[in-house]
Formats: sequence, structure tokens, C-alpha cells
Amino acid sequence: METVINNPEEFRVRKQVSRKGKPHTEWVAMRKGVAYLFRYREVSLQANGRYLDALAVVDDPTNAKRDLDRVTTPKKDAAGRGCSRFNVTTLNYSKPSWPASTACEVSPTATSGHGSHRRVISGPAGTMP
Repeated sequence: METVINNPEEFRVRKQVSRKGKPHTEWVAMRKGVAYLFRYREVSLQANGRYLDALAVVDDPTNAKRDLDRVTTPKKDAAGRGCSRFNVTTLNYSKPSWPASTACEVSPTATSGHGSHRRVISGPAGTMP
């Protein structure tokens, strides 16, 4: 695993500094440079450890991927006509395009090269008049 620290100033390193002419050891902002490679290593190992700990509790996504593939694959209806796939990338959850109680059907006369023509039907989703 590789970790890149773009803003090392967010992390601290113990350094001998001079305050009012007297040396003090303080935690100061970490700068970019080879002098602090030991601290880069410590910070990176801790971040990687936390990441791997969080990843260890994540469930195996194989079943979810299989279920998603099932609904996003184009299908054919009983008459052998192609049905559009469910496209999850075009969903806009913040603003629905029509009420949830409506359904869409593809017009059987939509044979032009301009794609499917759809009409909105009022009623429970998935029901046809």
C-alpha cells in the first residue's frame, strides 16, 4: 500500500526550536523534506493501519454486485422485444422526474432511429392499463 501526504503541515513533529534564545523541544508543523522521513513513515503506517482496520469490517460485495448486474442488464419481454436496462448512474434522488406512483411504458410504434418513445401512465409503478 502506498500513502501520499500532500499537506504535511497538518501533522506535527517534535523538533528542537529556539524561543527567546533558549532551546526547547516542541511539536511543530511537519514540513516537506527528507529530514522528517521518519515521521512520514510513522504517520503513513498509522493511517494505513486505520484504513486496513476499517476495511476488515466491510462485507464481501460479491452478492450485491451480482444483484446489481441482474437489474442493470438489458432484458427481453415475453414478446421478444428488448427492454431498457435500469441505469443507476442517471438517478437523481434529490429531485424525482415524476411521482413515484407513475410508470413508463415503451411505445410499440417506436421503431425510428431516435430511441425509445415513452409515455407516462398514472397509477401504481409497474402496472399497465
